[in-house]
Amino acid sequence: MLVVKEYWRSGRGEELKSHQWAHIEAGRRADVVDWLERQERRLEGA
Repeated sequence: MLVVKEYWRSGRGEELKSHQWAHIEAGRRADVVDWLERQERRLEGA
């Protein structure tokens, strides 16, 4: 999975724009979603 998080800020530190997206490079979307949900549950329990 390719994940991109992009932040644009002015010289004064003000946020101008923020983009984020993810693209599955290989495999099934359902498998990726299952894995992400398992990771989320694991982190919540930590």
